[in-house]
Amino acid sequence: GKIYDVDVGNDIILVKREDSEEAYWSGNSNPSGKEEKIPYWIEQCNLSASGNATFWIKVPFLQNNATVKVYLYYGNPSAQSESNGSAVFEFFDDFEDGDYSDKWEVISGTWSESSGKLSTTGGHYNRQIKTKAVITAPYIAIHLDAYIGGCGYLACAFHYNDTNDDTFQVRSAEWSCSKDVIDTVIGGEITEQYTEDTQAVGNKRSLWRVFFKEQNKHISFYQDDTLLIEDDRSPPYPNFEGKIKLAFWDDSDLYNIFVRKYASPEPTIATIGEEQLITKTDSQGNYSYTFKAPLEAGTYEIKVNLTDPNGIKGENSTTFEVRNLTFDQFNLLDEHNQRDNILNPNETYYLTLRIREFNGANYFNVTSGTFNLTVNGANYTLIHIGNSIWRTKTIVGNAPLSLGSYSISANISGTSANGITGSGSISYAYYVKRINVTITLDKTIANPEENITISGQALLLPDNTPVANNSISIWLDGTLLNTTSTDSQGNYSYTFKAPLEAGTYEIKVNLTNENGIYGENLTTFDVAQILVNISSYPSKAFRGETIEIKGYAQANVNNPINLTNLYLNYSLPENWQVLSQTNFYSQISPGETKWNNLTAKILPNASLGSQIIKLKANTLEGIFDESSIQMEIWSYSNLSLTIEKYKVLNKTDKTLNLSCFVFDDVTKEGIPSYPVELYLDGSKLAELLTNSSGYITYSINLTSLDLGKHNVSCLIKDNASLYYNTSRSIETKEFEKWAPTLLTGFYNVTQNFTADAYCSLAYIEVGDYKRADTDELISGMINVTIADKTKSCSGSRCVVLFKIGEDASCDLQGGNYSILVEAINKTAWYDKANFTFTYYLEELTTTGELLVYNVSVYNITQTEDKIVQTIFTIKNLGEGGMHNLNITKCLGPFEISLQNPSYIPPESVANITVNITIPAGTSPGTYKQRYQFYWYDNNEQKHSTLFSNYQYIFVYGNPKMEVNISNITSSIKHNSSKKWQVLINSTGNAPLEQVNITYIPISLNQSFVTIEPNYFTSIPEGEYRVFNITIAIPAYYSYGNYSGIIRIVSHQGYEDQREHNISINISVPRDARWTIKELRDRYNTTTDLINETYAMGEEGILGYIIVKNLGNAEFNFSIGYNYIGSYDPIALGIFTLNKKVGNETYNPTSIFLG
Repeated sequence: GKIYDVDVGNDIILVKREDSEEAYWSGNSNPSGKEEKIPYWIEQCNLSASGNATFWIKVPFLQNNATVKVYLYYGNPSAQSESNGSAVFEFFDDFEDGDYSDKWEVISGTWSESSGKLSTTGGHYNRQIKTKAVITAPYIAIHLDAYIGGCGYLACAFHYNDTNDDTFQVRSAEWSCSKDVIDTVIGGEITEQYTEDTQAVGNKRSLWRVFFKEQNKHISFYQDDTLLIEDDRSPPYPNFEGKIKLAFWDDSDLYNIFVRKYASPEPTIATIGEEQLITKTDSQGNYSYTFKAPLEAGTYEIKVNLTDPNGIKGENSTTFEVRNLTFDQFNLLDEHNQRDNILNPNETYYLTLRIREFNGANYFNVTSGTFNLTVNGANYTLIHIGNSIWRTKTIVGNAPLSLGSYSISANISGTSANGITGSGSISYAYYVKRINVTITLDKTIANPEENITISGQALLLPDNTPVANNSISIWLDGTLLNTTSTDSQGNYSYTFKAPLEAGTYEIKVNLTNENGIYGENLTTFDVAQILVNISSYPSKAFRGETIEIKGYAQANVNNPINLTNLYLNYSLPENWQVLSQTNFYSQISPGETKWNNLTAKILPNASLGSQIIKLKANTLEGIFDESSIQMEIWSYSNLSLTIEKYKVLNKTDKTLNLSCFVFDDVTKEGIPSYPVELYLDGSKLAELLTNSSGYITYSINLTSLDLGKHNVSCLIKDNASLYYNTSRSIETKEFEKWAPTLLTGFYNVTQNFTADAYCSLAYIEVGDYKRADTDELISGMINVTIADKTKSCSGSRCVVLFKIGEDASCDLQGGNYSILVEAINKTAWYDKANFTFTYYLEELTTTGELLVYNVSVYNITQTEDKIVQTIFTIKNLGEGGMHNLNITKCLGPFEISLQNPSYIPPESVANITVNITIPAGTSPGTYKQRYQFYWYDNNEQKHSTLFSNYQYIFVYGNPKMEVNISNITSSIKHNSSKKWQVLINSTGNAPLEQVNITYIPISLNQSFVTIEPNYFTSIPEGEYRVFNITIAIPAYYSYGNYSGIIRIVSHQGYEDQREHNISINISVPRDARWTIKELRDRYNTTTDLINETYAMGEEGILGYIIVKNLGNAEFNFSIGYNYIGSYDPIALGIFTLNKKVGNETYNPTSIFLG
């Protein structure tokens, strides 16, 4: 941005107005159009002593980034000085007014001002002072003219915002006085430090300067013109806005200090011209005056004026130009006619320069004149070569062989055609450079016509900078291959094909940059070749076979080198196994042949068909070749025929499904799309292709086939398109067609127990044997199988004989058998039929057992008979039947009635229902009875009588229960109880056994009811027992009506069970009593009176009222208050009262039970 808002392009001129002794800013360059005073300060004016005068001028307006000249016109001895440092600088004090307190604030130490200096005294300690004014500027420079006593401790610090924080300072400090330590301090930490072994800072008067510049990143500290230290800060501090602080350690004097804005670059000081004298006219009014033209080139006005003694004035003016010669654009002209300052090593060169005339505003070309250049004592005439450029007429010399920077000093003198003379010393700086270009080949040994990439980088030396975007040529054995270009980093790359012929070749790159600097490099590479051939192999092989392949690699006889680490390897199809080969050799010489004889096994899952086998050769140098051949790989096909069944029935089986699986005989996997032929009894059925799994399926129509045997065949053939030879070409399966038959399931068994002395004869008649499709009776062999014995007969129905008994002459022992009947006629292709039935084949002998069981009889009365039903069990333990059984009582008082069974099969059990009659008035007690029985066997012979076990009959009386209470209805308050006494009378002819008393709750809680006692083992007839019922309602139990049942049960689960229920109905009345339990103050301490004091605006707890609910019901309540005095403070808003229960505000609220 701009430093000021007004841009002025004119020069600033200090002029003296007519009739004025003051200097003003000339109005011709003032935007306001007025002449205004320019503030200035004279730092020194020692013209008589040293010829130096230093003026500081405050420029009111300055164009951004502009160059402005300041002119000073002088020579008026009557002018009065307007020097004023306070008007020029941001801060200024020359300590001339005798009072430092108007500008300074003492921090520590003793200070005094007199005789144009500010002094601090008092010995060796820290003393500090800071400005009252706040300095605000982008960058600043601090100038301090001071004598620093002692070891020279001076700290010049800057405080942001008049604080001691974020302070940065420069200082010179070393307590031993043996050396100088200069450092910068940021926020109390040393950030940069410089140490000088000798002590030079202290005990002298110096001009100290501190610069904070360049966007607040750079701090410089000078003593006189010596830079003591500088420190670059990152990140920068913000713009300056704060105070300047000075600190000393010993007695010191300050002569002046000023702070100015810093701008880069610093102003320059021009040379001031000499004062001119006045001349006079002669007697003829002529005048003449010789003066020196100004040193500065330009157009000048010369004016003369005079006033005669009579006061008549006259004047005239004219202009003239002051020109000088300028020499610039010093260069060298090299062999490539390039005019610059860069040469190749040993390159010849001329010297050139531009010569022009300058009048202060414009330049004028010099194209003629006489000029000489002197170099190292040698004189060279200059000739004009155009556009004011002159060069030496002859070559000046050769560039050095070594790279680097060089300079030539020369003197120039001469006169232009306009008579303008000039001379000067000039210096030519030039550089001897060359281009270093590297070469890298991605391979130095290549196959014929193999791609080779050449790459590298071109760097200009000694600069070590890339030769960017420059053409570069690629040469092969002296022939240009191509021209490419470097990139922005000087890198290049080019790919070419290696020559066809084996041999060694040279590759070269060269380039010249825009300055004529040249570079080249070259290298060599070799082209080598090997030839690979597979010479012997089988053209056809089968899966699972082991084969041999022979091949070799031959090196080209013209190869320039021996090739090393030859790797000669076969590339085989997938699923081939290498058994042996020789595939590695340490080297192969030109013209030499190396063999690799391979033995490999073709694995079962190798691919079929035409397969490619490659033999590849590679060397360590990257030379390679390969050869390939094709072989046909075959396998063997096989088949498997499966039919759905081998026996079909003409009634149910209309079709027969078959499957033919064609598979690889090596892998055993199915072969898809293989042609298959099907035959039935020698006649072709179909031609099909296998599916993706190797299967074909087919359904044969059986309806037209005769009964009997038939065969079906599956046929395959060799198949060249699938690469299969058959290992088995046909498979045949035989099946039979039968007529279905059935046996109707007829059977009849008759047993003769008298015809044979040792066995009973069982005649078993079975049938009928029929065709199922026509329902006609057919003859066949009928087999009857019992256990492991089979007897046969012929016909559609026939009889077989089995002998039953224990004797060895008998076929079977008596028992229950599953009998299988089967019929078949294979000759007529009549299918087998069968059925099964179960039959007990009996013997002659039997034995048995009669089991009876104990009986309990309850509730016998004096007036009615009691009939009890029970079960008798008869077991037939023999292998003959029991006929016409008879059961009677032989012991006991009670009569029985039953239905005697007519037959019980062998080895079986029969349960008989029996009624026993207990007469009325029978006394309770235990009675014993016994029974007998007999039966007739299969020979109709009566069996001897057998007896049962003893039976016990338990007779019980009729107990009765009477209870004095059947209902309890009462009102019971909470926290109270009531008690009732209950009487149980046993009024029957038998005792009440196992009497239990329990409470069954309905709505009255079980825990509220107590029964004592609640169990009696027995209550004899004619006696009674007493138990108590107590009902207790706990405190706070809710009011309401509640009920339950008292149950009395005797001999539960038996026929003489008796029971009685007592209903319970209890009413719990409502109780709404409550009380204030206690008062507590704000600190939760029990008190009789709450008395609290609160300040205005204070909020807090007044106290606690503890309310207790004594009843069994919730109740609502509200808290009110009465005020004492003449006014209500709450109604007037003096304070508020909130009522709370727990942490929530209620009014009214509920107090719950308890």
